[in-house]
Amino acid sequence: VASVGGRPAGTLSFTTARDVEHPYLLHTRARWDEVRAKVKQHAWARELAEARIEQASRWQVPEVARQRITPDDGMGEYLFATAVESNLIDCAIAWQLTRDRAYAEKIRLFLQRLSDPVRGYPDTLRACSQGVVQEGHFFKHLLQAYDAILDAGVVTPADRARLEVTLRLYLRTTDFEVGTGNVSNWTLSQLSGALFASLLLGDWERAERFYRGPTGVLDQFGQGVTDDGWWYECAISYNRWMAAPGTEIGLAVEPWGEELRTMRIPNGYAPNFGLMPWQARDGLY
Repeated sequence: VASVGGRPAGTLSFTTARDVEHPYLLHTRARWDEVRAKVKQHAWARELAEARIEQASRWQVPEVARQRITPDDGMGEYLFATAVESNLIDCAIAWQLTRDRAYAEKIRLFLQRLSDPVRGYPDTLRACSQGVVQEGHFFKHLLQAYDAILDAGVVTPADRARLEVTLRLYLRTTDFEVGTGNVSNWTLSQLSGALFASLLLGDWERAERFYRGPTGVLDQFGQGVTDDGWWYECAISYNRWMAAPGTEIGLAVEPWGEELRTMRIPNGYAPNFGLMPWQARDGLY
């Protein structure tokens, strides 16, 4: 960098990232090896694995739903019932434990229907049957499942290209939603899906926006974690819920060199419970 009085003023380090070996969102290859070892060594793990595999075997990939009235808020057409996210994770686990490509093919078929340019997400801009908070963890789970089967060899370049269109649209809608300045369990849920999409796209600019940018993951923890819980509601269920996506995000960004799980994040001391000016602590509630 520029010199001062003939002496270097300092140095700059540049770090580049190209890709990360899959899978890594739900587990890395090494962590999946640990899971497989536990299934072999412990009866409790074997029972849990068998239950997941059985559920994955029974599940049939649904066609997209085309209903105008949604169960949650009536905002318009959605593609799948929110509960499908658990079936996708079952199939991801079943593939990694059995290496039976039939489970990976189920996830691939689901993603093909999700990303259909005529009847899928590009048409509805709405994947699950509930609101934006559920949409966040719905995308989080489907992306964990997608990442988990990328070593199965069933996903084609055409599948990936079509899914990218869907994910780019999802990032745009999520950016608008989280850009309001809200600090909440809702927002962190939305951010988890958007961050995972950005990572799988290899788009570090978008990943930085949802991770380190305004109202991103780090802002959520800085402003949302208080002495007596998460956010101003201080509900035990929210505390436990936010610990889950927080841990999952930490595991997902770790292969990219980010140590969220051990990071020290400065507390937020704004006079409002959120970052929006009308969210005064003594105002709405």
